[in-house]
Amino acid sequence: MQKKMGLKRFHILQNPNDSVKASYEVLYKLSDTEGNNTSEYKASIFDGIAVNDVSPLENGKETIDFGAAYSQLSHVKEVLLRTSVVKSLLQIKGVEGITFSVNGSSLLDTDKFR
Repeated sequence: MQKKMGLKRFHILQNPNDSVKASYEVLYKLSDTEGNNTSEYKASIFDGIAVNDVSPLENGKETIDFGAAYSQLSHVKEVLLRTSVVKSLLQIKGVEGITFSVNGSSLLDTDKFR
């Protein structure tokens, strides 16, 4: 369910007590699979970027595994994607940290940062 308050939009989670299901909900919204891109709102998980998996919480951390196309993102798009995912998922109860991987290979904070 999405509500609009002034200029801000927010989403009420359907599965707030299951971090993995809640994370998939949030990632779905960030992917703009519903075609909600407007001049004011843009998807932060860009076209062609697949979310392969969301791992269950381990010591408060979730791992988000992206498809190979993630590796082709420009530096700016990668930073935007990571930031929006982290800031969004940290709002889910129990999620205290996020790690990223591409096709199962862990990404480090220094990956792709030149």
